[in-house]
Amino acid sequence: MYKNLFNYPLPPMRDRKILLPLSNDVDEQEKLKARKLWSEIKEQTEVIAKNHEDCSFDEYLAYLNVDEQSYFQALRSKLKRPTVFLGRNLNERRVNAYNREMLILWEAHMDIQLVVSPYGCVKYIVSYVSKSQKGMSKLLKEVADKVAKGDEPTIKKLRKIVNAFLNNCEISAQEIALHVLGIPMSKSSIGTIYINSCPPDQRVFLKKGKKELEKICEMDPNSTDIQETGMIEHYIERPDILESTCLADFAALYKYSKTHPHKKNVSTDETEIDLEINDDEIIAEKNCDDESNKKVVYELKNNSGFLTKRNKRLVIQFRNYKEGELWKLSVFDNIEVDLLEEDEENEEESTVAPQFKILDLNETPSDFQLEIPHTEKIITTAESMRFPLPNILPESEFLSLIKSLNKKQRKCLLSLTNLVKTNPSEPFYHFLSGGAGVGKSTLINAIKQVLERFWIHQPSNKPEDINILAVAPTGKAAIGINGTTIDSAFGFGFNVKDKLHKVTTLYYCNADVDAFNNLFLAVSPNEKIVSRALDSCSGTKSRATITYMLSQAQKLQHKKTQNMQYLLKLCVETKYIVSHNIAVPDGISNGSPCILKKVIYGQLCEKNSRERIPIRAYVQFEKDSTVSPSMRILTYSNAQTIHCSQSCTYDNILVFLNKTLSRKLLYTACSRVTSLTGLYISGIYKKPVKATLENDPSLREMTRMRNEAQLQFSLIFPEDVKNKDNMVVLFHNVRSLNLHFENISCYPTFIASDIIMLAETWSKPEDKYDINNFTIIFRTDCKSPKRKAFGTLVYVKNYLLPHVKILFQNESISGTNHFTVVALIIFNKTVMMVYKSPKAE
Repeated sequence: MYKNLFNYPLPPMRDRKILLPLSNDVDEQEKLKARKLWSEIKEQTEVIAKNHEDCSFDEYLAYLNVDEQSYFQALRSKLKRPTVFLGRNLNERRVNAYNREMLILWEAHMDIQLVVSPYGCVKYIVSYVSKSQKGMSKLLKEVADKVAKGDEPTIKKLRKIVNAFLNNCEISAQEIALHVLGIPMSKSSIGTIYINSCPPDQRVFLKKGKKELEKICEMDPNSTDIQETGMIEHYIERPDILESTCLADFAALYKYSKTHPHKKNVSTDETEIDLEINDDEIIAEKNCDDESNKKVVYELKNNSGFLTKRNKRLVIQFRNYKEGELWKLSVFDNIEVDLLEEDEENEEESTVAPQFKILDLNETPSDFQLEIPHTEKIITTAESMRFPLPNILPESEFLSLIKSLNKKQRKCLLSLTNLVKTNPSEPFYHFLSGGAGVGKSTLINAIKQVLERFWIHQPSNKPEDINILAVAPTGKAAIGINGTTIDSAFGFGFNVKDKLHKVTTLYYCNADVDAFNNLFLAVSPNEKIVSRALDSCSGTKSRATITYMLSQAQKLQHKKTQNMQYLLKLCVETKYIVSHNIAVPDGISNGSPCILKKVIYGQLCEKNSRERIPIRAYVQFEKDSTVSPSMRILTYSNAQTIHCSQSCTYDNILVFLNKTLSRKLLYTACSRVTSLTGLYISGIYKKPVKATLENDPSLREMTRMRNEAQLQFSLIFPEDVKNKDNMVVLFHNVRSLNLHFENISCYPTFIASDIIMLAETWSKPEDKYDINNFTIIFRTDCKSPKRKAFGTLVYVKNYLLPHVKILFQNESISGTNHFTVVALIIFNKTVMMVYKSPKAE
């Protein structure tokens, strides 16, 4: 054991550790004792593995009868350099190190090691690429044998060896196999080009040639122009015909040269250039004398060079993903003015939802989980595991959402956002409750928008990462929060609890529902036809068995067929709903209402049968959505059962009462309507027995949460400060007051403050920013005509004006960087605002 070239099998470890060799300070007797212990461990390990291979690391140490410290000491005795040991159990001692994500992408064996010693890594690479060929090929061996037998001069021997290699070609068996199978020797993308998106002061550049530098020195000995122009400089000097071309297209489609490639076809007319070329599209250019087939040459401004269009796009490479997204779609003429001075920080994160309603304990449903018919679990497919991509609202819609929030919603959002930012690793659980239409879904959407905007701009975030996963028990509820169902998210199988979206009639049992739907279809004057399911039986079975199984399938209850009906009556201009979750991400879920508009017919091609059957149905959904043509399971929606209406909201409903209707079902039915004016009840209403703490566990839990688990905001808001002797000072990096003034001027937190200090206002001297009961006592604006990340504003409430004095103020501007400080004295207290732009020293 452990005499393998690569030291396999590897020693088990609890977790990853870097162990160092025993130091020289350790006594020789201790080293000898540790080596002896390691020899015993190696012998016992294989014995233990035969009987207890699946044991844990602690059990492994127990079988060895050694403690963890002694185990590490023995392991260090055999080391000659710092070594990384990965966490592994006894049954993983022969498994090579691997990375799960890379293994899936690489699709081949990988030998990954962590670099502990940079010198050792370099030495290994150099020795690997420069190692000599230990063996001798068959061709070289034959030539060497012939040369050795003859008595010829050394020059002639060398000539024979050279001729043998010139007239023959050596190829490995692996390469031959690839050629025979038609597999390429290597796989690589098309050509790449790097755009240096670093700031100018951090950008690496090439120095001009010696001759060119000598010419510059002769013209101006004090010149500092030693930098060779690059891609960005060429882009700035692009001709007018390419004025609207973005940087990515310029770099990928055009090749630069200092000299004119050929003296013909210099483009001067401003004709439109086609940039819509697929990555794998090649512009065909035939080799002929026709002038029209020669490449067009574009001359850069200021005689700085020439451009020719490439035959194939290059792949753009940037320093990092975020900078690439900014630069590659940018069209600019001056970097300092158009790009670098722009504030690249993100807009402030804020967003929440409509009005909350205080939940009365007496109106609390006795059970949130209403009776739902059991559905057999079905294995999910890959399609049901897809998650909808995060949908970030446009800036205008985002601000409108923030503006619509009430005080409690704003507090809830800010408190939750603060928890995520300050304690990202700590889990927390918030419970929100309310009746239909109070805005729970809107609040969830607002929280998603704020957190998605925060996470998507974190340095460690990947574009493909799922930062927020919003799940709901039903498809209808999932669509309301732009999420997915619990079953789809966690692979629990299909869920048929939610079969209803917008209906007007609610019954207790399925028999009443079927009777109402049949009556409605019978009296409808519109086009009608019955769609009969065509069942088939797979496998090798007798004809009698198949006939019996098909006949039994026709009698199955809907809950066992995932709501698919054997006989479905189709009636044009009649309401139907999707009764099963198939592809929630496209916006069509279990409960989505639709109206049947048209039926396409075909003929059943069976022996002695020309029956006309419906083969396709066109339906119109209420909500606009992009839906791919696919099978959807439809059912009638003129009437539905009460337990199917949960998670749904209606404008008008008719509830048919039943003697067996429980309190929780009655609550479910009546709470589905948005207004009492739209609620109609048929039957004798009997007031249900009032729920008590003794007989209702849901009420007990709601009482406990209200009394013992009230949500405590993680922030103290100015409007909640009860001690009026305290002075509230608020600072905010507003990032364009011109854009957000309407929100700030009515925001309760700002209005409740005594002093408001704003930075990066992006304001101009002519802008008016007056807030009721406040006076501006300090203001700086942008110095240039274009709005930039400059400007500060200090508001003071009017009652404080007699007591405020500006102690000092200072603003230092250096290029794109600036530093601002202002100090106030109020009631013998000093309030100071200091702002430094991100790159200012």
